[in-house]
Amino acid sequence: MLIKLLQYFLLLLFLSSCASVQQGTLEDSQTIIITSTPTNLKVYSNVTLVCSTPCSVKASQIKSSSYLMVKNDDEVIKKINLEKGFNEDIVGNIIYGAGPGVVFDFLSGNLSKYPSKMHINFDNL
Repeated sequence: MLIKLLQYFLLLLFLSSCASVQQGTLEDSQTIIITSTPTNLKVYSNVTLVCSTPCSVKASQIKSSSYLMVKNDDEVIKKINLEKGFNEDIVGNIIYGAGPGVVFDFLSGNLSKYPSKMHINFDNL
């Protein structure tokens, strides 16, 4: 009985440190809020219209692209580099057992994430 309880505790400890458990897999959970000056810019990822600003976009809509294309009302198109940053939730993996959580987060793409907010100033691109 005590061994079974210890096993459940260790399982819970390992899972609680995993960023994928904390926030879901990257593609289905992360939302990026995009605002712009001027508004109503059309945002494209891989030649597909994602939204018109201001908008909220799921990371799965971006399809792992490294850049976005933005088009204004005059049909002028500009490119925005989209960089992923360090996912702070990974620190939990290091504190609580490292191994399984790091491997799972690596396989699910949770070692890095897109910024949660993005403001596009079209005239300064």
